[in-house]
Amino acid sequence: MKKFLYLCFAFIFVLLANNISFSQNDTNNNSSGKEIRKIVRQKLMEKLNVDDKTINSYLIVYAEYRKKDIELNKQKAALVKYIEDNTDALDISQKMDDLLNIQTKIIDARRDYIEKAKKILTPQQLAKAIVFQKKLRKIMNTEKE
Repeated sequence: MKKFLYLCFAFIFVLLANNISFSQNDTNNNSSGKEIRKIVRQKLMEKLNVDDKTINSYLIVYAEYRKKDIELNKQKAALVKYIEDNTDALDISQKMDDLLNIQTKIIDARRDYIEKAKKILTPQQLAKAIVFQKKLRKIMNTEKE
């Protein structure tokens, strides 16, 4: 039962994080999806002990970060695959440099997210939010397998 609840929370949080900018205008969501997002949002509010305005501000920052992070990780995966498949290519040195640049961008995006989130949440709240997100992603990834 506990795992099921975490799975529900994970699902809702991922939906919120990925669709925060579209959630208010999306008329295709069914009522159960809205309820799930509402529950996850409420759970995060309780964990962080914040109000509506604060959670909305934080979720916007988080959604922006996740969008950048997902895109950069796709680029990284493509470069890694290219490097693995073409170890003897003439441009391998350039591709390895590109990979290092992408990794730097990932770190910079994470740093930017944390700095923006620190303006909204206390360090303790931010730590709780990061742990919450990590647990939710772990549950989601476990359930996908």
